[in-house]
Amino acid sequence: MPARKPISKSTRFEVFKRDAFTCQYCGKKAPDVILHLEHINPVAGGGGNEIMNLLTACVDCNLGKGARRLDDNTAIAKQRAQLDELNERREQLEMILAWREGLVQIDDLKIDAFNAEFEKTTNSSLNEFGRATVRKWLKKHHLNALLDALQSALDTYYKTGSTDHEENNRLAGVAFNMTVRVIASQQKYAGKPHMKDLFYVRAIVRNRHNCIDYMAIQLL
Repeated sequence: MPARKPISKSTRFEVFKRDAFTCQYCGKKAPDVILHLEHINPVAGGGGNEIMNLLTACVDCNLGKGARRLDDNTAIAKQRAQLDELNERREQLEMILAWREGLVQIDDLKIDAFNAEFEKTTNSSLNEFGRATVRKWLKKHHLNALLDALQSALDTYYKTGSTDHEENNRLAGVAFNMTVRVIASQQKYAGKPHMKDLFYVRAIVRNRHNCIDYMAIQLL
């Protein structure tokens, strides 16, 4: 007869947890009853201590079974159902990971589109920090809204035709940083379309006189 090996505490806990600390025969639960582990394929028949060969039984049900293979396939069927459930969870997890990877790829395409629009006017490309910033913006705003706001910011804050490379880079950065502020202003003044023209005039005065917004308003 094969020697009976002791079942480790970790294995006992995993089986009890899997079976919700419930006797698989009568449905009684701990702590109302003392729970044992029973071998589906008895040790006398060559069964081992693998988790799939163990199930939870209360002391009364376990003592009445003896060393014989279960005639009732309920426990085995339940374990197969649990395996099917685990497999389904694994497949769904893989699908979620694939979906998230797809979202990242879509965001990359959107960032490329934003960068192309930015580069078309400024002849400068976004660095990694800039791309990461746009990625954050995309969590709150649609691409079309960002593109419209970027164009408005470039029209307002960026001077074309200048040969001062350093100044161009500075103004490109200003326009980039103003993109989400433009969106905020558009939302704030959604019912006041004339405000867009006022902001545009203010920007013209500011750029022509090389002054800050407050001074531009004073000049107006």
